[in-house]
Amino acid sequence: MCAEKLDNLIIIDFNETELRKKNFLLKWNNLPFLLNEIDLHITYALRENPSLLSFSKWGSYLPESYQIELIRNTYFDIEGTKNYLETTQLIFNQ
Repeated sequence: MCAEKLDNLIIIDFNETELRKKNFLLKWNNLPFLLNEIDLHITYALRENPSLLSFSKWGSYLPESYQIELIRNTYFDIEGTKNYLETTQLIFNQ
């Protein structure tokens, strides 16, 4: 970032790459928190597309909370993803 002062005006020149990096880091740091809402997204997906349970003979007869758990455990590795996001160290070029 570069800043200049010209007659009561402050001009801040953000390097486009620097802005992209900051934007990426903001999003990256929020990803583990978004995983806490995965059940809500699965609920919406199941309502829109009940065939997500087609792999399970009796899945469509389960209560919604068990359907969500079945989908989560079958298709997603939430704990592994959280661990990956929390332990990954990002490296940027200069």
